[in-house]
Amino acid sequence: MGMNIDEIDELLGNTVKKVDARSEINKKIKSVPVISESAYKLLQILDKTDFSYKDVAIIVESDSVLSGKILKTVNSSAFSFSRKIVSVHEALPLIGNRALTAITMESAAPDVFKNELGGYRAQSGELWEHSLKTAISARFLALYLKDKVDGGLAYTAGLVHDIGKSLLSTYLEKQYENIVKKMNEQNNSDNLELERDFLGIDHAEAGEILVKHWQLPEVFEIIARYHHTPSEAPDGEKPICFLIHIADIVAMMAGSGTGIDSLHYHLDNNFINYFNMTEEQFQKTILDVNEEYLETKKVLDSTN
Repeated sequence: MGMNIDEIDELLGNTVKKVDARSEINKKIKSVPVISESAYKLLQILDKTDFSYKDVAIIVESDSVLSGKILKTVNSSAFSFSRKIVSVHEALPLIGNRALTAITMESAAPDVFKNELGGYRAQSGELWEHSLKTAISARFLALYLKDKVDGGLAYTAGLVHDIGKSLLSTYLEKQYENIVKKMNEQNNSDNLELERDFLGIDHAEAGEILVKHWQLPEVFEIIARYHHTPSEAPDGEKPICFLIHIADIVAMMAGSGTGIDSLHYHLDNNFINYFNMTEEQFQKTILDVNEEYLETKKVLDSTN
């Protein structure tokens, strides 16, 4: 049976919207500021286990904004040292590499992480909270991964995995009612498929493009692109893509999603081939993530 006129019009209409969305998103990406050279260098260093705080200090001291944030943080009530810390060299090991990575990323792209995501019905700061919990989850879950993944790399990957949502939100907002309707019609809807249906692009692909625009290492492009579909990732990057896939879910189960899409993504069941983890360990990880998140948030809030 052929399609009627209304169905043809709807199909043509959706096709135009897809082309327009992809074209507009590609234009929008070009207007997103590239992260600073100091942030870029820091993220590269902090991804490694064997970095030197001396090398980090040289970069931080070249960035007055970042230096100020770090000194403000280490002298805040979150640390409560008996004396004032006035040296970046002294401050860095006291803050630690994970908090430093989060401060660097938050400072490098506040508009990406902190803006309201109307298309997802997420409030200002919810994307950052979810990203931070995913980063913390990735660090804990890396302990149970069969293939070794550096904790620093896992943490940064967790921070950047969902940045494509900041680009798609405006376009999804125009389709919000249609998306909710389709979600209600489909009991097991996958939000990634809905994004592609209505926009011709999903937040994973948009994130890959934005990471490339930021000129971060290629591994982060791959993680952004395949964090919901890790079985499709290149073989060498499958372990970390599965790690972020599960860490993303843990963050949502720990109470930090990004709006209406929370837990509306399909689980890649091949994850069982990449982890040695019991149900008890999984549940404990959720509790540990929430506990560390509160401690990390206290530190990061002191910079604002």
